[in-house]
Amino acid sequence: MCTLILGRDVLGQGRVLLAANRDEDPARPADPPGVLMEHPRLVGGRDRRAGGTWLALREGRAVVALLNRRERSGGPAAAPERRSRGALVLEVAGVTVDEAAAGGERGEPGVRGGPWEASEPLLAATAPGLPRAALRRALAAVHEAPYGPFTLLFASPEACWLLALEPDRPPRVAMVP
Repeated sequence: MCTLILGRDVLGQGRVLLAANRDEDPARPADPPGVLMEHPRLVGGRDRRAGGTWLALREGRAVVALLNRRERSGGPAAAPERRSRGALVLEVAGVTVDEAAAGGERGEPGVRGGPWEASEPLLAATAPGLPRAALRRALAAVHEAPYGPFTLLFASPEACWLLALEPDRPPRVAMVP
């Protein structure tokens, strides 16, 4: 996916509006929107090549979307030894609120210490429950496995955030007003 337009509270308090255009590789095989996961229920298109998705709508009024980024050299962002960024969308969208409560109590491996330490104030500032659980899971995932560059969006009526990953830089998180 290459273009996202996000509107929060523009159609009324507590409403999220998202417009998206998947135009990075129109020839890449993908299934039309359908149920990707039952618990929690996720709906979106499925990438037939890697099995992930670029956009997942989650029951409970949240969406996770991915914008692939290019390597600095300008070449393709994907590499065979990297985990699918579309799998990250499914993982983050599928996080449970129970995981949020558990993670908030004990901390997540790889989030505290090192370059991840800078994300702790943002985690604390993120709305509790699903928004915080999703951000915690995303940060842990990028610590656990290599990914090509991307920007990940989480949007709900409670909170919106962006996570950007670039080569040789720690992940950057920004809250979206």
